[in-house]
Amino acid sequence: MSTAERPSDNSGRILVLAGGLCGAAGVALSAAAAHLGGAFV
Repeated sequence: MSTAERPSDNSGRILVLAGGLCGAAGVALSAAAAHLGGAFV
C-alpha cells in the first residue's frame, strides 16, 4: 500500500509545485509588464 501511495503523493507535490511556480511566474510577468508599460508610457 505504501509503495502505491508514494507515486500519487509525489505527483501531487509536483502539481502543487508546478502550480506555485506558474502562479509566481504570472505575478512576476504581470509586475514586469506593468513596470515596463509605466516606463515606456
